[in-house]
Amino acid sequence: MPRQIIIPVRLDARTFRRYCAFDALKRQRRWYWPALTSMLLVTAALAGLFGWIPMSAALSGLLMGLGLAVVMLNAGLYLLNVESQVARQRLKDRPLVYTLSLGQDCLRVTSGQSAENAAALPWDGLWAAFANRGDIYVYVNPEKALILPEGAASVPTDALKSCLKQYLGKGRCVNF
Repeated sequence: MPRQIIIPVRLDARTFRRYCAFDALKRQRRWYWPALTSMLLVTAALAGLFGWIPMSAALSGLLMGLGLAVVMLNAGLYLLNVESQVARQRLKDRPLVYTLSLGQDCLRVTSGQSAENAAALPWDGLWAAFANRGDIYVYVNPEKALILPEGAASVPTDALKSCLKQYLGKGRCVNF
């Protein structure tokens, strides 16, 4: 294994959308409460329409509409938020966002705009790493991740995964 792995990260819109979907839907499970609320409202509406619960048809229709609106609004706002982030960060041009250097003592992050803005993150200070569809997400904390797109590293993905397992430990590497 090389002593240091350098990964220039060029982020495109598709990779960023894939990360957002993983983070919100799989890791944080943000779909759960809106789906549960919607199911409860639709179930109450159907129970009222079939006469299992005494309620007017207008109230059943209102509950049905609210149940469907919860899911549609939540999904719409999520997609709108992701697309606004893609536009704001100009990811259609695949800019160099940052460069990662994986060394034995730390993970060094250098900004894509200037080399002066470098941060050294010790391995024991990182939260976790997740592998998803070829991409690897190294979380600095539960809210902030560094995205390593598939094929960005100069070494094969398996070598990169084994390097992260060695530095982070198997317990903090998920889906490797």
